[in-house]
Formats: sequence, C-alpha cells, structure tokens
Amino acid sequence: MVRSSHKTKFGERSTRQLRQAEIVRNRLSQIFNRGDLHDPELFDKSITVTEVQITSDMKYATVYVCPLGSVDQDSLIKALQREAPRLNHLVAQVMTSRSTPRLTFKLETIFDQASHLEELLSDPKVQLDIQKSAEPSEDIG
Repeated sequence: MVRSSHKTKFGERSTRQLRQAEIVRNRLSQIFNRGDLHDPELFDKSITVTEVQITSDMKYATVYVCPLGSVDQDSLIKALQREAPRLNHLVAQVMTSRSTPRLTFKLETIFDQASHLEELLSDPKVQLDIQKSAEPSEDIG
C-alpha cells in the first residue's frame, strides 16, 4: 500500500492526519453554516474554514478561518477561542478516532497574500519587466 502524504511547513502529514483534518473541517463548516454558535459576537457572521492542520500526535488542530464581510478579525478569533470547548464537543461527536484534537483558531492570510501579489504583478514597472523578459533575446555570435 502506498502511503500518501503532503508537504507542509511542519513536514509531511500522514493520510490519517489528512483524513481527520478533513472530518474536523467539514464538521466546523456545518456548524458555522447553521449558525450553531452560542457566543453573541459570532451571531450572523459568515466564517469559512479554509484548512485544518492536525499535529502528528493528533492532540492539537489549528483551524484556519476566513471571515466574510467587514469583521473585526481579532475579536472574531477571540470569540472562536471562547467557543472552542463547545466546538470541540460538537466535533467529537463525528470523529472516528478515540480522542478529539484541541482546536485553536488562526486567520487565513493566503487571500491577503494573493491580493498583494496581484497588486505587485499589475504594477506598470513590473509589467514592463515581464514583457522585456518574454521577448526573445538576440544572440550575437
């Protein structure tokens, strides 16, 4: 049997980690879509779970979230951390492993990075450099 794994900044993740992370991501997405949250700061907030990374010992899970709309991001993360024990309980109901990883929440920054990169690439100076590098160079010889 071939073991599939994915590279991350923390090393390789096993198939088991990936499977459990996907279960956590799906369950949290369901909870957020239904609005099944008790913290008043989370009412009427649209939250997308972009990724879940579980440690190799399966004890901790980092949940990357992206709020939609104009939301104070720091207060959102604090509210999710307050709600974490209840979310852990709800996730535990669908987990296939004996224990449920402890959830911590972080903001997803990849969209901001992509937006910044797009801004850089659309800069006229950068466009000129791209065009120059794409032109065939004349070899003298």
